[in-house]
Amino acid sequence: MKSGFRSNQFDAILISSQIVCLQSLYYGFLGFLTIITELLSAQPITLAHIFDPSFIQLTVFGCSLFIMHILSVTLLAAAMMKLIKRSRLCLDFAITLHLFHLVFIWIYNHSLPSHWFWWFMKLVSLTVLIVLSQKLCLYEELLPIDLIGHRKNDMENSLEMDTFINQ
Repeated sequence: MKSGFRSNQFDAILISSQIVCLQSLYYGFLGFLTIITELLSAQPITLAHIFDPSFIQLTVFGCSLFIMHILSVTLLAAAMMKLIKRSRLCLDFAITLHLFHLVFIWIYNHSLPSHWFWWFMKLVSLTVLIVLSQKLCLYEELLPIDLIGHRKNDMENSLEMDTFINQ
């Protein structure tokens, strides 16, 4: 493995562990928010609300599940900022996450989703995740690098640099 700052060498173990971590966080956030929705709407607690596309419909409960999917990817975008840290990788990880979710739905239901509202929800979810995670990662990438070791206000940094230069 080549060492150095942002090495371009392929690291399969790192990428695989990031995908597993993101997928786990996605289902953790989505599961938690879905349980809250199920409790508030007096629905039975079941995995079908996550993996069965027929529940995502234009009903009150279906729209609340739609909102929970959007909230879960919003939380996931913040996690991607800390876990991925590169804005150019956010698109790849977001698409991979949604493709794995589609495969899990296919395994759970033995068929691909046919409801148009589910596909609309996934498109909105994917778009929110890509845009928000890229913006957050880009913000993180553009933060100034602290060379002194800890953050101080600009005046203290300026005085410290003047003292250092004049020595």
